[in-house]
Amino acid sequence: MFFLAQARPVLIWPEFSWIPVINGTIFVALLLLTGYYLEKRLRNSIERRAALRAKILKKLPLTYMHGRDVIQIHSFLDNAGVSVLQKIAESSSWFQEVFLPELATYLAHQGELPAWRDAIIFKKLQHLVHDLGPHPKKILPVVFLTDGEEAFPGLLYSGPPGPDFVQKSIHAKVFTKKLYHSFPVSTGDKIHVLYSGEDRDWIRFDAKIYSLNGNDLGIQVETAPEKDSEKTRAWGGIQMGGGILEDSTLPDEFQGSLSQILNYGSISASGTSEIQRRVQTFKEHPGLVRKEHKPEEIQTFIELYSACYARYRSDISPVPKPVLLFLYFFYMDENLLSPTRIVQLYETLEKIKDTQDPYPSDHKLAVYFLPEWLGLILSGKKTPSRNHLAQSYEQVRASMVRKTGTDEYAGESGTEDLLHLLDWELSNLLFNGLIGVSSNPNLAYPILSEDQMYGETDAFLVTREKINSVVDHVHKIDKHLFYRQISFELEQTPGKPELAMKEICPDCIILPVFGSRGVL
Repeated sequence: MFFLAQARPVLIWPEFSWIPVINGTIFVALLLLTGYYLEKRLRNSIERRAALRAKILKKLPLTYMHGRDVIQIHSFLDNAGVSVLQKIAESSSWFQEVFLPELATYLAHQGELPAWRDAIIFKKLQHLVHDLGPHPKKILPVVFLTDGEEAFPGLLYSGPPGPDFVQKSIHAKVFTKKLYHSFPVSTGDKIHVLYSGEDRDWIRFDAKIYSLNGNDLGIQVETAPEKDSEKTRAWGGIQMGGGILEDSTLPDEFQGSLSQILNYGSISASGTSEIQRRVQTFKEHPGLVRKEHKPEEIQTFIELYSACYARYRSDISPVPKPVLLFLYFFYMDENLLSPTRIVQLYETLEKIKDTQDPYPSDHKLAVYFLPEWLGLILSGKKTPSRNHLAQSYEQVRASMVRKTGTDEYAGESGTEDLLHLLDWELSNLLFNGLIGVSSNPNLAYPILSEDQMYGETDAFLVTREKINSVVDHVHKIDKHLFYRQISFELEQTPGKPELAMKEICPDCIILPVFGSRGVL
């Protein structure tokens, strides 16, 4: 430091002290020790979780379950706390007392599957798991259905009810979304209870709620159980096994479906081998492929779709049946679906092609399948879609011209320009749409397979009739469903815009991929 004295400053060095050195050393040592302790604790926690997870997986016969259901169970184990995993791994009655209620709570909160799918998963697990303890309780997976058709998965602590159960009381649990999606009934209300029977029929009976505490409820059976043919057709029964049901013979036209599709598309040899490899891998490990795939893989399938559609639109020769199923449903291989399912898909496709009128309802909503929509785009009857940045096809081309100074498409023929427009539309609709309609975008994969379906084929396919029926129902309640505010100028008062409401009906496009929601 400097010391001022009379004429000039004098430099004086401060006295050396070991105290800051000791304090700094202690601080660094404590910091390193704390880091080592936290790292060791984290490593032990990860190893403990992995050991418990492996122990639980040994108890679960996931080999016999559908790929998508296996992914849901793995996701539950990944998100469960260590204390829950420990109870599942070490409890003598682990399945019914811990695993099943915790899994049901997780699936209901995620909301990715309909309630009846949850009930089928529970029953299939119940059928496959044999280590239920010395005196297992009777638990029946059910679906609680309100008068407003809201469905919730649940567990009935009883065997399958019979006619003698009328006026008897049963304890049950219902599982709903946390926080905002509570059970919309109260004590004294009536509710419908459905469960899957041994013959794959859905059985239904009515009950009255006499107590409700959280997700625990007591119900009193009001009617004798009877088969519900409508829900059986829509939901289907339970298939005790993961294999595909070979209940009919596959027609010869569908033999070698993947080869027919690849030959029709006539893509490059490298692209052909790449798709063959990916489809084979998907057949062996569908859950793993959905979980660990990269976006580039989906783009490869879209390129095949583009090649097949370009020939489908321009070639007058007969189109193989597998190619038609590929264009409308992204069907690719006969080994991924049961023969009955393939035949039903093609019969449905023939019905779709026979009803080409896009306005079969009272409202003006137009519903198109993707091949039909692509045809309208290429013929100039519809405006191309916008990309994820809300840019049109013309805006993107103009932006490229401003950046590069040249139009790289200027010297191309009309056919090549249409192919670029086709690629643009498929990139926006098929690629982004696949991710958008999927309940879990990380697991979105285009290939159609049996593990995505339950019940009758017509029950889960989206058609014009179903969309128009829903829109008609809503339109009766809200007549201004498609009205928007617009501005216009009268000839008498130019320069003074007026506001008015005008009905502007959107175009609805049905994508050839599996999903559980719509995208605007």
